[in-house]
This record gives sequence, C-alpha cells and structure tokens, in this order.
Amino acid sequence: MTFAGYFRALHRPFASVWSKGLVCVAIAAMPSHLAVAKANRQPPLVVIDAGHGGHDPGARSILGRYEHEVTLAIALAVRDRLSRSGKVRVALTRADNRFLSLLERRQFARKLGADLFLSIHADSSSNPNAKGATVYTLSESEAGNVARKLIARPNKGDVIRGADLTAMDSDSEFILFDMSQNMTLVRSSVFANILKEKLNGKSAVRPFHQFAAFAVLKAPDMPSALIETGYLTNQEDAERLFSKESQLSIAREISAAIDTYFSSDSERGYDASTPSPSIAG
Repeated sequence: MTFAGYFRALHRPFASVWSKGLVCVAIAAMPSHLAVAKANRQPPLVVIDAGHGGHDPGARSILGRYEHEVTLAIALAVRDRLSRSGKVRVALTRADNRFLSLLERRQFARKLGADLFLSIHADSSSNPNAKGATVYTLSESEAGNVARKLIARPNKGDVIRGADLTAMDSDSEFILFDMSQNMTLVRSSVFANILKEKLNGKSAVRPFHQFAAFAVLKAPDMPSALIETGYLTNQEDAERLFSKESQLSIAREISAAIDTYFSSDSERGYDASTPSPSIAG
C-alpha cells in the first residue's frame, strides 16, 4: 500500500474517529530502529546468519565439501571485518557447527532488535553451468500471507516492535501493520540493490535480486535478505567459495554493502565502545 493508500484507509467511512486518531498517533510515535539506536547512543545492529549447520549440512559441493562450511567461514569474516570498523554492532546466529531452526534464527535477530538481518547461503543446481550470486528478499504475496497470520493472532503485543496492537480495532491494526511491513520490504530491497552493486561481476545469469517466501525473511519489522554466494555445483564457483582468499573477498564486499546501507544515517552520535551482543550459544 502506498502512503496515499494509508490516508485513504484512514478516511474510510467505516473507520471510527477513535480508530483514525489512534492509528495516526501510533504511526507518528513509532520510531525507526535506527532512531532508537541513536537515542541510546549505539551503532545499528546487524545479525549475520550462517545458513545450515549441525545435522543439516546444506548442499554438497562438486568438491565433496558442504555448504555449512562456506556460510560459517564467510559469516565469521563479515563479523570480524565489521567489528574492526566499529560502525555497526554485529551478532551471529551461530559461531560454530550447530543446528538452528529457521524460526530460531529469525527470532534471535528480532529479540536482539536487529536493524538488518542477512542470511548467508550457497546455491546448487542440476545445471553445472549455473554460477554466480543471487540475493532474495520477501515477496509481496508472501508478505500478505504473513500479515494475515500475524494480525489473526490473539496476542499482538510483539507483532511490530515499538507498537502494541492489542488496543486497536481491526482497521487500525491493518493500517499500522501494513505500513511497518511495507517500509521493511522497501528497506530490504534497498539493501539487496546495494549488495548487487558491491558484488558486481559475480551475479548469476538470472536477475540478481529475486523474491521468495523463505522463513528467515518473514519478520514484518526487520529488513532482511538472503544471499546465495554462488553455486557449489559449479566447478569455478565451488573452488572460489572454498578458497580462504575468496571468502575474505566476499566478506569484504558484504561488509561494504552493510556499511553503505547504514551510511545514509549521517548523524553519528554513537558510542563506538558499545560491545556487540553476545553470539548465540
């Protein structure tokens, strides 16, 4: 829904004066995640998710090794690089070879109040010539499914961070939720486009930015993306992804994309000495 759509919704004849007033106040009062971080003099927080792990090794590469090794190596390198810069706080969903469910990964990031969530993976295909990176964000159709399920929950106190929907009528709930979710989709796409720029030359033949219904992308209030760093079933990509030098190069490009994503927030006022959140486990 566009901003014009929100205002049309606010003026629907069946929306009560109380409903209109309540949602307007809630929208105006709901701070962005970055605003909250700045108020607390903290850098923004990014959660890096190394895909797979434990009894779920992920895709098997043409070299005989597995996806979980690649994702963890790159995630650790991204964390180390971002931590040295001090511009953002960083947390990992996993720092070793352990299993976490998709829901646990998303919930971990939301519990910490992440300003950005990035899940790192490596792709596979029956076509050995398929190669290159791809980034996914949540599709609009799946966003609608998420909205319907969450709005139907009896307890809505934690559906959107910073807003309690429990005292609102259904129209107000929808307007506020839809606005938060649409802002999240836009921010996710902005980050995906920045990743495309930083990973120039490593894109697959298909469009770099794809839309999907992956479970880790379904938070309505947390910009999220999933990157497939290459194809483990392609000889060139597999050799690159298991190369320490290339892993560090990918981590450098991902870190640069994260820095660029947050750089539009030009007011610094952060306390760079604030420690990063504890790593899971």
